[in-house]
Amino acid sequence: MIYDTNVNPGHGIGNNLDLGMTLFDAIKHLNEYNYKYSVIYDAKNYYEAPLMIEIKNMHIRLTFSSNMDQKLTLIEILNLDQSAFSDFPLRLSYKNQRLNEFENVSNTSSSSSSVNQEFSPISTPSMPTSSFSEHSRPLVSVGPSFKTIYNKIFGPTYPGKLNLDKGTYTLSYPGIAFKFEILKRDLLKRLADKKGDVIVDELLNWDGVDEIVCSSIALFKGKSWDAYKEEPAPDQSKEILVDLDEGVVRLNEKEVIQIGKSTQQDIVHMLGPPDESFNKFDLRLSIHNQLPDHTAGSGPGTGTTCSTSNGGSNTTTNTTCSTTATSTLRSCKFHNYYKYGIDILYDLQKSNSSTNQSSSKATVTKVVLHNGGIAEDLNFMRWGRCNWRIKSSKFESFDSSTYFHQLPSTVRDLAPVSLNRYESEFVDNDLDIIEVPKSSSSSKRASEGSGKNDDDDAKSRAWGQSKLYGLDRCILEVLNSNACISSLTVF
Repeated sequence: MIYDTNVNPGHGIGNNLDLGMTLFDAIKHLNEYNYKYSVIYDAKNYYEAPLMIEIKNMHIRLTFSSNMDQKLTLIEILNLDQSAFSDFPLRLSYKNQRLNEFENVSNTSSSSSSVNQEFSPISTPSMPTSSFSEHSRPLVSVGPSFKTIYNKIFGPTYPGKLNLDKGTYTLSYPGIAFKFEILKRDLLKRLADKKGDVIVDELLNWDGVDEIVCSSIALFKGKSWDAYKEEPAPDQSKEILVDLDEGVVRLNEKEVIQIGKSTQQDIVHMLGPPDESFNKFDLRLSIHNQLPDHTAGSGPGTGTTCSTSNGGSNTTTNTTCSTTATSTLRSCKFHNYYKYGIDILYDLQKSNSSTNQSSSKATVTKVVLHNGGIAEDLNFMRWGRCNWRIKSSKFESFDSSTYFHQLPSTVRDLAPVSLNRYESEFVDNDLDIIEVPKSSSSSKRASEGSGKNDDDDAKSRAWGQSKLYGLDRCILEVLNSNACISSLTVF
């Protein structure tokens, strides 16, 4: 089955991939339709380099800005003139004019090229599609010719750019560019000493149409391909200000979350209904049965009991508590705002102490701000990226894009707690705290015996692991692999 898809210069492709959409929305959409994709990023300079998503079997590459907003700035449709579209063949159209076509290749050993319609969120259902039988021969995509683009579909434009080393010519229009591969060496030699309109004339008058093939199409916002590359995308993100001295999280100038004062009703008014909500009951404070009542509900233990859970779907309720334990059961409620990258924790114990009070009066005890756009985090894109800046009278201000080595020495000198999320993400336990190994000799010997590279083995061990740094009224979670801050918990 072939899927017809509209190409919209300066806007996007189809009905669902739009330039300017966030990384969170794009990943959510791909996951919804079970697409397989690869994430490409710079492991050493994560915040400085753009992040790319390659949709497998469709040969579409999405580039997201390195800005804090992580928005889609470039859509590339690759391999237009190859036979790699057997799984998800896309026939591209612009104003009802087709940009590529498909031809059958005789190969009886090939597998079926038909696919299920539900796995094509990019396609436009209203447009007619052509289908082949289940045992049809594989398809070869034939991209548009240079003459067709220049003379019929898009019309004349400014001269493009010739790259003699790569043997390519890029023809640019507002919001869209076409890359042509020049397969004939004689033609490249003729173009070597020519410029501007003369090159265009040579390409238009060349008789071998199949020797100038369109290999890829790029969609972007800008007047031309050069303008897009030269002008960086503006950063339109907004930072949440965390003031530890005042114990507040400022969403904007008017909306402020006050730890210990703001109620559930206040939060819903600011952020709207949560994406997910669940109650958590914790028995780990049962030790406080031995303490006077006025201390059992206060102190640092109360401030950190329930904030370590990072999701609602894996949490269960313990209903086999004894009568004594039930009297000291710590009851909390989580509100997850995945798109915003924010979790809110409420303490229901105070609101339930009086029968006249409702859960809407439960006060905020913790706010978790997730940096969900970090690829090496196991929670990658489960939460959106929340940009924040923290300030305190005890250390210099820093933001969510700060690497660990750039943090104030007050933070770097703290003794961390190592956190392993390999299993804790899939079981009911909140955290799996592991002891930092005193010696790496045993692990080194293991890597030598297996024949693996020490660097690769160390990278594998560090993947998904992080360290917690506790400050006054907040906890930072820093990834071991790339030194990025994955979350900030304020209490």
